[in-house]
Amino acid sequence: MLKKRFNHGLNGFHGKEEMATNFTNCTKKRSAADYTNCTNKRFATDYTDDTNWGIRKDQRFQNLRTIGLIVGADKRPMKVFRFEVCVLLLALALFSSCTSEPENRTGRAGESSPVAGDPTPVPEPNAVVVRVADGDSITVRFLDTGKEERVRLATIDAPENGQAYGEQAKKSLSDLVKGKNVLVVELDRDQYRRIVGEVFIGSINVNVEQLRRGFAWHYKQHERQQDPDMRARYAGTEQLARQTRAGLWRDQNPVPPWNWRKESTER
Repeated sequence: MLKKRFNHGLNGFHGKEEMATNFTNCTKKRSAADYTNCTNKRFATDYTDDTNWGIRKDQRFQNLRTIGLIVGADKRPMKVFRFEVCVLLLALALFSSCTSEPENRTGRAGESSPVAGDPTPVPEPNAVVVRVADGDSITVRFLDTGKEERVRLATIDAPENGQAYGEQAKKSLSDLVKGKNVLVVELDRDQYRRIVGEVFIGSINVNVEQLRRGFAWHYKQHERQQDPDMRARYAGTEQLARQTRAGLWRDQNPVPPWNWRKESTER
């Protein structure tokens, strides 16, 4: 009896152990199956996402290639495109500078241009010279009114009549302007109501031309009438005439007309 009960209990224990083992194996199998299924699903999802991302990426590159920002199979930014744009902009800038109108380099109407070959605009004359008094004074008749006016060439002083080189200075000015149409640019009026100004014949500044020929001084007492550029031009022209010994500068010590007038008054 005791033996039967022992065997029965032992069988029951083995049965329970077998049930536990089966349950454990089943659980492990189900876990492994679930893990495998889960892994497969995740892999499939990841693959699908990666594939979709690749399609979207290819589509983006295709769009960029369409508008010209991506070139080539390696889909790198198009450095060649940037270079071509720079070259195009540079070419446009050069073309614009070549076709633009040349800069007017004359400080005043009728002054000679300092650039060789640069066309100089010829000023419209407004008077005709009817008389020449000396190396820096003329009488003109204005074309629009017919009125005659005396004109003193501004900021130069030529030898007076009766002074050394006075006749040469007068002849130089006569040869230059007498009987010709000129442009008179009025700058001021002196105490004798004469026009004080610059006179131009064609593109020649007559005031400067008398300095260049060596038949006048730059009149420093009146240089305040000039802007710095014109003052420098007049002074530089006189200095060049001195260096080349033009006109009255052939003498070692020519007498300035203001000193000659003072001496004449004292006598």
